[in-house]
Amino acid sequence: GAGGGPGVWRAQLGQRWHQRLRAEAEAAVAAQPGAAAAFEVPLTLDYVHQGWRLTFTGRIDQLVTTAGSMTVREIKTVGGPLPAEAAVLRADHPDYFAQALAYLVLLRTAPADLLPADVRAVRAELVFVEVGTGLAQTVPLTPEDESLFHVQLARLVEFLDLRRRARNRLRHLHFRPAFAELRPGQETIQAELCSAIGDIGSRKSDSGESTNRSSSSPQSEIRYPQSPILFEAPTGYGKTGVLLEFALGQLRAGRFSRLLYLTSKATGQLQVVRTLAAMTSPQINSEPNLPRRSAGAKAGTLNPEPAAAATPVTAWQVRPKAEHCVNEVFHCMRDVCPYLADLEARWAQSGLARFYLDEGQARDLEALRTAGRDARLCPYEITRAALPFNDVWIGDYNYVFAPDSRGVFYERPGFRPAETLLVVDEAHNLPARVADAWSHVARAADAEGALWDLQRVHPPAALLLAWERWARLLAALPHAERLEPGAEAEVHDAVAELAALVAATPLDYAALGPRAAEQLWRTLALRDWLAGDFTLPAVDAPPQSPIRDPKSPISTLLWSPRAGELHFTVLDAPGLIGPTLRSFGGAILASATLQPVEAFIAACGLEDPGPGISDRGKRGSHRRDLPPSAIRDPKSQIEESLGRLSRKDRRTLREMTSGAELLEAAEARDAARPRLLEARAPWRDHAYRVGVDVRVDTTFQHRARHYAATAATVEALRAAAGRAVAVFFPSYAYADHILKALEAAGSPRRVTLQPRAADLAAQAAWVEESLAGADALLLVLGSSFAESIDLLGGRVTHAMVVGPALPEVNAIQRHRLAALTQAGLSRDAAFRRVYQIPGMQKVNQALGRLVRAPGQHATILLHCRRFAEPSYAALLAPEYRDGAVLAADGELADWLGIDAPADGVNC
Repeated sequence: GAGGGPGVWRAQLGQRWHQRLRAEAEAAVAAQPGAAAAFEVPLTLDYVHQGWRLTFTGRIDQLVTTAGSMTVREIKTVGGPLPAEAAVLRADHPDYFAQALAYLVLLRTAPADLLPADVRAVRAELVFVEVGTGLAQTVPLTPEDESLFHVQLARLVEFLDLRRRARNRLRHLHFRPAFAELRPGQETIQAELCSAIGDIGSRKSDSGESTNRSSSSPQSEIRYPQSPILFEAPTGYGKTGVLLEFALGQLRAGRFSRLLYLTSKATGQLQVVRTLAAMTSPQINSEPNLPRRSAGAKAGTLNPEPAAAATPVTAWQVRPKAEHCVNEVFHCMRDVCPYLADLEARWAQSGLARFYLDEGQARDLEALRTAGRDARLCPYEITRAALPFNDVWIGDYNYVFAPDSRGVFYERPGFRPAETLLVVDEAHNLPARVADAWSHVARAADAEGALWDLQRVHPPAALLLAWERWARLLAALPHAERLEPGAEAEVHDAVAELAALVAATPLDYAALGPRAAEQLWRTLALRDWLAGDFTLPAVDAPPQSPIRDPKSPISTLLWSPRAGELHFTVLDAPGLIGPTLRSFGGAILASATLQPVEAFIAACGLEDPGPGISDRGKRGSHRRDLPPSAIRDPKSQIEESLGRLSRKDRRTLREMTSGAELLEAAEARDAARPRLLEARAPWRDHAYRVGVDVRVDTTFQHRARHYAATAATVEALRAAAGRAVAVFFPSYAYADHILKALEAAGSPRRVTLQPRAADLAAQAAWVEESLAGADALLLVLGSSFAESIDLLGGRVTHAMVVGPALPEVNAIQRHRLAALTQAGLSRDAAFRRVYQIPGMQKVNQALGRLVRAPGQHATILLHCRRFAEPSYAALLAPEYRDGAVLAADGELADWLGIDAPADGVNC
């Protein structure tokens, strides 16, 4: 809440003042007989309070002993002027006083043998230093201050007691099954998921790490990271209910202490909330048996069973910070937001603790905003305070994978990934979303606006001039698919200069405003991006401990798609995804479209989890990574593998202690690879009738020649359906061209094109209105209408896909293609990875939403000759393959069951 302004300049000055005060203390001690001083004194002591044993660790700045008295001295820099009233310092810096008080109380209660024998009294003081001038003010701690320490203890014990209550609640958790009656294919899925997670558990050590021990020597222990589970189930299978039922069972069994359920869209999060509420909402009857089946219940629907009791599991849906804000302008700084001022002092009297003390309290976004407005406290602080006391956290991918947002989860007390089950729904979107989270855009217009704001607050001339040069540099950028070396060097120099100045210059960010403040702070991220510093600190580890796999480089591109616009693009980020997933006690990646699975595994950085093996050969004990070709197929014979290795790799293998060690490593690495669990849905086997229309070519170069044929085909499909049809296009522009072609041909059909940038409610309203009054709905593949709207299932019986939705050919795709070919893939394989797989995934996603329950059927026309090519057909889901090939107008009419038009379009 204090704003994210950088403080390198403050840290550097603080270190200078620390050194000066240390020299003064050493001089004072030297002049006083019997006195002593110690500096940077490490401290680790236990303190027992209300049945809890708490271990405190810290480092005291100065510990001075004189004449039977010991003084704890903490040195803190402040930005405001000194001297100041002690009461003001106590109000502004309660954390400083709490730290000094903790040292004071711990030393007073420490065992007698830990303190010098002549020490009869211990006191503490804070030395405040004005950061700009070095002026110092000493504030002794009083007995009244010690109440703050006990207030903090009460908060800590409250947290621990509530977490213990959560453990007990989960231990006695009762919940209704997700579905009143199982659909075909769901009968064994819970057992299969339990078996998969059990396989992981059998390889976990007491510390929570996967291990495999050699029988020959404890020195050859090999540690492998956590193995995620890939769960592929078709749309309509009920993935959300299945996964929640499995997760709640795991929480009850004590396998995990918390569930993180991540989705890429708000619609998915709302579905999780609704399903969870239906499974765990309490009922009047408290019978312990929670039945699976209910007479008359619709197969595959959420269980409405009223006769069974359930324990409400505590869950919290996390929405973005800006959506919580009740101000007209979102500028999250204490100096400008009255809802953040004196937050700590006003929280205790606000009554907002009810959001985690009362499990029945409404916790939707509007309830948070209303409560925050009434209490004059930031609604987002309610979410931050309540999260640690909830068993299920529901949110976006960013809260785990994005550097700017993950602190919402990772900085919460009690959160440990090793004790957490992570579920990532719609996981096919994960690689692209993570790459986007680490990418940045700098625009000349934004830089110019920030320059005006800077001039208004009169910053140091060096910063103003550097920012002016940056704005001019951006304004002069032409379109370029990759910056020229000279231009790239200019960007490096400009960003490095700005980042150094921003980090070393104190500014009034409250007066500067949110737009310019965000621009300035972003220069630090741009500096790290240019330096290739893509790291996330590991939990419970020093900040310099990266969670990124250093062996998996991040592919980046610095380019200008438009004049005056500079994009810092991350092309692929497998090295950021894989280690993050494996840091969790369990991870499930769920989607309807994970195939081809090897490409998905590669995109998520899950190909080769093994860190190497202990080599105890003749050349001494050291670690050496095994050649990947030696362990790719653990079932093959060693001799066959050796025949494919280079001379250097064979020399590495000869240094191994034994062939058994190699086989053990190969088996362990294979076990650490993700396991694919494919859900069966036999009701989909014959639900689709598919035709491949090879009369037209929808590639960008040739599609204009076939606009009239495509428009005529839309009319024919509507005639065959007798009701509204869905037509999916690769882009808005393509759909608009066909809409105009229908109008030009004088078509009597009522055709409607999906609106842009509509919210969920507007999307649903448009679909309902269009199904009731239109003949054809023109939809765009890859949009939320195609991937999130579930209103078409069972209501649209005929649909048409106008060409594969291949990504736009631009600099990003070209550089991805080049990077993969440089990595050893053939041109065809790289094209498949960059273009064909994403494009065909969008097709599979859209078609999967047309049949969502047993008994539903759909007639699908794949409208492009590319769908008949083996490389594209192989990427279709099995139920859409082997469709009838339609090469002439008459064949299409016969397949649709309509009369061929006399003036049919000959393609």
